[in-house]
Amino acid sequence: MRGAYSAFVLLAVAPCLGLACGTLHDAPDGADATADAVAPGTATATTTLDPPDAAKPTDAAAARDAASDDASSAASDADSAASDADAGPPDVTFAVVGDFGSGSAREAAVAQMIASWRPNFVVTTGDNNYDGDIDSYDPNVGQFYHAFIAPYTGAYGAGAAKNAFFPAIGNHDYDIGGGAPYFDFFTLPGNERYYEVAEGPVRLVFLDSDAREPDGRTPGSVQGTWAETRMAAATEPFVLVVFHHPAYTSGSREPTMLWPFKSWGADAVLTGHVHNYERLTDVGLTYFVNGQGGHSTAGFGAIHSASQLRYNTMDGAQLVTVSRTKATFRYFAVDGTLVDIYAIGPDGLPVPP
Repeated sequence: MRGAYSAFVLLAVAPCLGLACGTLHDAPDGADATADAVAPGTATATTTLDPPDAAKPTDAAAARDAASDDASSAASDADSAASDADAGPPDVTFAVVGDFGSGSAREAAVAQMIASWRPNFVVTTGDNNYDGDIDSYDPNVGQFYHAFIAPYTGAYGAGAAKNAFFPAIGNHDYDIGGGAPYFDFFTLPGNERYYEVAEGPVRLVFLDSDAREPDGRTPGSVQGTWAETRMAAATEPFVLVVFHHPAYTSGSREPTMLWPFKSWGADAVLTGHVHNYERLTDVGLTYFVNGQGGHSTAGFGAIHSASQLRYNTMDGAQLVTVSRTKATFRYFAVDGTLVDIYAIGPDGLPVPP
C-alpha cells in the first residue's frame, strides 16, 4: 500500500469534488454476462463558601472527577478519530464511458443509466464528440452530462457546483477545430491534455495518446516523463491510467502507448477508441477497452492473446468502486445486464469481486 493520502485532492487547478455517493444498481436477477468467445471544555468547579456536605464529595474532589471524566472523554474522542483515520476515506464510485458524443438516443440511454448510478464523478476514454461543428459540444456532451460539469454555461440546465466530469481527449476531439472547442468546453487541471485527479483511495492519470500531442506520446517524452513522475509520487492505494487509443485490444491497437505502466506504479489502464468492450491482462496489468458509450458498436479482429472477455452486443459503460483494499470494475450493457465484473487489489493483481 502506498503512503498516507488525502480524502480528496484535485491536482493542478481544479477544485475538489463533493458529490454524495448514491445507491448502486446491480443487473436484474438472473441476468447473465454476455461475452464473445470468453467472458471518515474542561469542567470548571465553582468554589462555594458553605462547608461541604459530608455525604457528598468536596468541590475539589468533584472537580478532579469532572476533569478525569473530561480526560477520559477526550481520550475516547482521540481514539475514535484515530480509528477513523485508520479506516481511511469512504469508497468512491465513478462511471467510465467512451466514444459517445453523437447526440443520439443511444448516447442518451447510456447517460441515463450512468445518472441512475449517482457516481461521484464521470471519466471518459475519449471521443467525447463526433460532430464537426465547433458549437456541438453542448448538444453532444452537455445535453446528457451537464449535471457533472463545472463550470457549465450551456443550454440544458444547471451544471455541477464543482466539476465531476473528467475526459480523456480523443482523435475526434482533435478533429474538431484542432481541439479548440474541446478545451473551450471543459475546464480541466494542468494543460488539460494530460493531467491527474485524486479522490480518496484512487488517483487517475489522464494521458493524451493522439499523435498531435505536442509533448510527445512515448515513455521518454515530456508527457511520459511527467506521467512517470506523478505516478511515482502517488500516495493513494490505487493508480489508474486513462487514455484513448488502446495499447491492448483485439481491434485497432496503438503500439506507441505500450508504456511501462506497471513498473511506474499503475494498477489498471482504461482506454477506448475501439467501439466495443474488452478486458485484457498482460505483464501483470489489466487493460480495459471501453468504447461503445452510445455512438456505435464494432466487431473484433484477430483475438489478442491477452484477451479475457469481449462484448459488443450493445452499448454500455463501466461502474468502478474503489476502497483502500479493492477496486471493482463492473461493465453494464445499456439494458442493465451485468456483462463483466472484475476486481484487483492495490498491487493490481486480481482478487475476488
